[in-house]
Parts: sequence; C-alpha cells; structure tokens
Amino acid sequence: MQEAIYHPPSFRLRRVYARLRSKAFAKPLIFADVLQHTLAVFVKQPVTLLTCALVCFASGALLGTLIYALWNLVVFVRNDNYFTAVPTALAAQWFVQAAIGAFTFLVGRGAVTWITLRTAADQPISLGAAFQAALRKWRPLLVSSVIYGALITVGIAGLTWLLRELRMDTSNFRWMRNDPNSVLNMVVVRALGALPPEPGSPLSELYAQVRFGLSRQGGAAYVVSTAQTPWHGLPPVLVLTGITSALLLVLTETMLCMRNAIIMRAHDDAATGWLRATLVLAGQQFGRVLCWRWASRLIIVALLTTFVVLPTSFQQGVGVSLMIRTVRAYWPYALNTAVYSLAAALVGAVVFAFNTVFDAQMLLTLNATRGTNKDV
Repeated sequence: MQEAIYHPPSFRLRRVYARLRSKAFAKPLIFADVLQHTLAVFVKQPVTLLTCALVCFASGALLGTLIYALWNLVVFVRNDNYFTAVPTALAAQWFVQAAIGAFTFLVGRGAVTWITLRTAADQPISLGAAFQAALRKWRPLLVSSVIYGALITVGIAGLTWLLRELRMDTSNFRWMRNDPNSVLNMVVVRALGALPPEPGSPLSELYAQVRFGLSRQGGAAYVVSTAQTPWHGLPPVLVLTGITSALLLVLTETMLCMRNAIIMRAHDDAATGWLRATLVLAGQQFGRVLCWRWASRLIIVALLTTFVVLPTSFQQGVGVSLMIRTVRAYWPYALNTAVYSLAAALVGAVVFAFNTVFDAQMLLTLNATRGTNKDV
C-alpha cells in the first residue's frame, strides 16, 4: 500500500499563495475587451456584415420611405391637402416596413450572429451560408423574437405613458418651433427615446403608429407650454408604472440579449430550447452582463445624440422652419422627413448589427471565462 506523501505546512501555504497570486494577476474581463472584439469583427468582415445589415435591417425602411416620399409628391403635384395626406402616407410606409422587416429582421439576427461566431473561430464565411444558417434556425429565432419583442413593447408602452405626462416624448410634438429652447428640448427628448431597446419589426412599426396617433390627439396642447413640465403632482400609479416599465426593459435586455448567439450555437432546432440556457447564463453573470450591455447602449446613444440627433434637430428647427416661411408651403417638411428617415434607416442598420455582434461576443467571452465549449 502506497504511503501518503507528507507536505509540511509551509509547503501547503506556498501552494495556496501561488494559486491566489495567479488569480490576482490574471487578466480580468473588462468591457473594453468585449468592445474591442466586436469592432474586430467589423474590421475582418466589413463587406459581409454591412451588406447583411443593409439587406436585412434597412431594406424595409428604405422602401417604405421611398413610398412615403412618392405619396407626398403626388399630393403636391395634385395640390391636395398636405395634412390629410401625411397620415395615409405614413401608414403605407409603416405597413411596408413591417411586412418586409418581419422576415428580414428574423434572418438578419441569425445571419449576423453566425458571421460573428464563425469569425471568432477563424472559419470560412459567405453571405449565402449565413442566410442558410439563419433559415435553419427560424423556429427558435421566431419564438425568441416574439418573447423579447412583446416584453420590450410592454416596457416601452408603460415608459411612454410616463414620459408623455412629463412632456418628454416625441409624441408630444408635431414639429419644432424656431427657437433654441425648442431645439434643445427636442434633442433631450430624442436622446431619451433612443435609450430603450427596440422591439424589432413589426412591433416597432406598430409602436410608431400608436405614437403618431397620440401626437395628433394630444400633442398640440403640450407643445404650447413645453416649459411648464408637470414634474410634481403625478399620480402614484403613473409613477409606479413608469418605474416598473423601465425595470422591465432593463431586465429583459439583460436576460435575453445573448439569445441569438445561444440559438445559433445550439445543435438542435428546438423552438424553446434556448430559453433555459439563456436565462441560466445571464443569471449567473447578471452583474457583468448588465454593466456590459447597458454601457454599450449608453455609448451608442451618446454617439447618436452628438453626431445625428443634435445636427438633425438644429437643421429641422432652424433650416426647415426658414424654408417653410420662405416658400410658404409645407413641402420642405415632408422632404426633410423623408431624407431623415433614409439616413435613420442606414444608421439604424449599422447600430442593430453592432448590437447583435456585441451580444455574440459577450457569450464567447463568458464561455471562455468559464472554460467551456458548450453551447451555453
């Protein structure tokens, strides 16, 4: 029988110290690493990723905006009433976007995630193969999109209810007045509107239609006195609904942000097999995922506010107002709306692709930390 080897206490203490020292000096996981890996994917696959984003995330919006512009052009040529034509033109635009986006967004999420995972593994990539991989996973992608989109829509609806009463939602305004306070107010309102995550097409178009209806019913009264924001005296149920909705948005985005990556890594095509794995991983790493995901969103919102929202709001508040008074017609407003929608579609496609790549990189980073090659 082999005798046990005796180690003196000093030896055991040195071994424990060595383990603690190796962990202390090991490279920690930080947000900058995930962000760097995300940008590296765009550097390695710029054409494939941007083409996929343009086809899947921008095609519906681009076509819908062109329909909106042509519709208004016909109205102006016929000298019809501009104000009666806009609701119909926007409804047609949103219907086209929803009909196309319901399919393309589903495929785009899976395709961009597949490209990210293959890039990280240094495997060959083609756009056709990415679309085929996404189509094979259409069932879990559809179920995940419905669950995520429904929760995000409920959260945004409750938050919008509170923001409307505070006059800090875009549905409170028909257009901006030509003064610095109005422009600055719209910049803040649009920045707040960009912070919550999008539910994705077609729910995004449904939400836009509801907000447009709200702006026509109650927005005119609010825009008269935007400086008198009713911060005090809000009903408790309204405040509670707004806070609960904000928490729902944060929790949903944190717990389900890696769903696409888990679906595309799974070996089976079960419609709900991804849910448990997603919740378990996000729950185990909740603090880290929460900080990483929302830090990424804050950076994107800051960039959009600085380089898109601020100059656009200034141009709309000053330039468009001046053109309308000069030509004594409202066609500059419709033209500006169409141009703004086209630019927003292109920028939004890149942002949506970036978020999808970032979520996949989070999964890869967390799995590497846990030392596992499993599909969770």
